[in-house]
Amino acid sequence: MPNARTPLPKARAAVLVAAAALLAAAAGCAKKKVHRPGEHYDRANGFGIVPPVGWDVQHESLGTTVMFLSPVDGADDDFQENINVVAATHRSPLKLDAYTAGVLEAMRRDMTALTKLDASRVAINGVQAERVVCTYRMGVLTNQALLYFLVKGSRGYVLTCTAAAETYGRYEPIFEDACRSLVLD
Repeated sequence: MPNARTPLPKARAAVLVAAAALLAAAAGCAKKKVHRPGEHYDRANGFGIVPPVGWDVQHESLGTTVMFLSPVDGADDDFQENINVVAATHRSPLKLDAYTAGVLEAMRRDMTALTKLDASRVAINGVQAERVVCTYRMGVLTNQALLYFLVKGSRGYVLTCTAAAETYGRYEPIFEDACRSLVLD
């Protein structure tokens, strides 16, 4: 048995070096993000989401981190349904209730006649979220929106899914599928 004064035999030393290299490689592989088919992954903001197939993707548009826009249904389609993700890092850790209340208050200031229709606490892939359904007016249109609020440490996430009020029921399952696909790093 070698001691501090006796060097390891070359073969044994090579085996130990190879084992250490394999362990290091395996540790690196364990941290690599595996993307799901169709997933939009935002490494900088720590999330992945699978948008509806065929929807356009716009990055950092109109104050969002990413926006997914439905295909136009025809010449008379006056509203493009959308799913938006806003991710923001704050100075200190966030609490879900306070974050939700603060964002909803800001939305009330910016949107005409924002009315909350439903609110519940849910989990999305193991992360607690606040789910809110509301209506608001934008010009002459009345829109209905599904909102999800999530926090992880000092980062807050808001998902907004909007359709015209009269077509919301058709899009709600599509919105839910996309929102429920959200994964936070």
